[in-house]
Amino acid sequence: MSIGGTTGTSESPKPSSAKKWDLDAIARRGRLVSGIILFVYVLTHLLNHSLGILDIDLMERVQEWRKVVTRHPVGTVVLYGALITHVFLALGKTASRHSIRLPKRELIQLLLGVAIPILLIEHLADTRISNWLIDFNDTYRKTIPGYWPREPWLPVLLALVVWGHACIGMHFWLNLYPWYQRTVMVWHAVAILVPTLAIAGYVMAGKTIEAERKLRRAERAEVVQPSPLLIPASFTTVAVTNVSATSVSKPWTYGRIKDKSVIWIWMYVGFAALAFITPLIAIWVRHLGPRVKVRYPEGRTVSALRGASLLEVSRSNGIPHTSVCGGRGRCSTCRVHIGPQSDPQPDPKPAEAKLLEKIGAPKGVRLACQLRPVGQLSIVQLVAAKDAMKKIKKFDSRSLGVEREIVVLFADLRGFTSLSEDRLPYDTIFLLNEYFTWQQSAIRKHGGRVDKFMGDGIMALFGAEDIMDRSDAETVDASDCCKNALNALTDMLEALDMLNQDERLGLEEPLRMAIGVHVGTAVLGDLGAGQARRPTAIGDVVNAAARLESLAKEWNTPVVASVELMEKAGWGVMGFDPVEVDIRGKQQSLKVVRLDDPAALSS
Repeated sequence: MSIGGTTGTSESPKPSSAKKWDLDAIARRGRLVSGIILFVYVLTHLLNHSLGILDIDLMERVQEWRKVVTRHPVGTVVLYGALITHVFLALGKTASRHSIRLPKRELIQLLLGVAIPILLIEHLADTRISNWLIDFNDTYRKTIPGYWPREPWLPVLLALVVWGHACIGMHFWLNLYPWYQRTVMVWHAVAILVPTLAIAGYVMAGKTIEAERKLRRAERAEVVQPSPLLIPASFTTVAVTNVSATSVSKPWTYGRIKDKSVIWIWMYVGFAALAFITPLIAIWVRHLGPRVKVRYPEGRTVSALRGASLLEVSRSNGIPHTSVCGGRGRCSTCRVHIGPQSDPQPDPKPAEAKLLEKIGAPKGVRLACQLRPVGQLSIVQLVAAKDAMKKIKKFDSRSLGVEREIVVLFADLRGFTSLSEDRLPYDTIFLLNEYFTWQQSAIRKHGGRVDKFMGDGIMALFGAEDIMDRSDAETVDASDCCKNALNALTDMLEALDMLNQDERLGLEEPLRMAIGVHVGTAVLGDLGAGQARRPTAIGDVVNAAARLESLAKEWNTPVVASVELMEKAGWGVMGFDPVEVDIRGKQQSLKVVRLDDPAALSS
């Protein structure tokens, strides 16, 4: 059948040929770029605060260096353009929601974000706006007394709210990258350390400034004229006179700026309230209009507002639906398959079509956060919701399944069962762990990855590093994989010889190993359920390699390798005696050779 105008081919959905502006994608990109700019500013600002732990003069010097960038006309346009863009796009997204039910993390980020301007406007009035309108030199020594010691908690609250909102947003974005997943605990520690040091620096600076003021009072035996930030509005004219001789003629005064800041705060509160009220009104209005039926697995059918995204439909009806990126169209974990009983749906927009093509999604697969049903819909979620973000780290074409030519190696200890019968359980476990440690080291040295340990056996893959490690490593050519596998098995046998010489193991007879290795096309992807879900390989090449390992035992030789692997490794079969063997489940036989001296092959 055709879905949303797409053809009945097996290709991923393509956007319509008409040139259209994808406003949703532009808005998402705008929020991301503006958010990154603001994050960099906030990070450097907090790090500047932390210098107060060392020396307030150092704080001032670094602040002046920062102002060279932030107070430059270009820096000003970029910074405040990003701030205005981010606020309006965020409120616009809130106003366009079709559901008010959000995951806790998204709700916290939203509430923190809405609170930022309320706290920030007065801070801007005390610093940048006062500098711009009345030439106030907003150094740390002049701005901190406006809060310390009367209201020291205000800057702390602002810093925590801004930093919390920023970190949640950065986590949503970076959570899609393998390197971030591998180092996430480090970044969590950084997220805690930065505001902690900033607050400590602010407190130290506040105490230092207060001590300096007390010292000056004691020396002069009189009250020192305070900063303009401490002067009541009724005495503003005096403050302006002391700030700048040229500022008297200006219509702005510090008191007026403070009065206006209160008005600006209330204007923003009204605008933000409107952004929250709008979706409630819109939802109520749409309840009077047409609705669509969405059928989920196990026969559950819900009535949804027309125009809402499928992800919003799931959330508004309390149906768990995975979305690692928070519904931003970046991760594909909310993807669904549209069933044959569905009405035609809108074509995917360019951003969605690009992501679906990237992961190699088949016909009928759509992103729930981007699909807005216009008719009856029957769907199946392709990512288990109960696994969600705690158990599922990354989803892409690798988790869906990809075909690739790789090398599969099986290794097993010969006669280990009888050996373990005469040993204590602890000794057996110790022996196996030592064996696995040495063998894994040899395999990884040559670019291989252990897929699994099975009793006293090992299954290793060469050419699937990006799958096994969830990394962005480039795939290795099959011929190189074959060479690497031969070098690895040579090191594995050498490691076994060294293990046999370890007196701690108390071996009466040396351990012996049987290895089977073959090259071929395998299907790579995530298999399993729940926490047991993991990347692995399946296919004929796996079965064949396991069969060759069994032959190595039968033929009493350390290694049996396929002729195909030997030829791709560049060795050929010169000097060997190829033998055809049957592989269970395959009609064609497989040519193999026995390697009685694998060390001669190492290069």
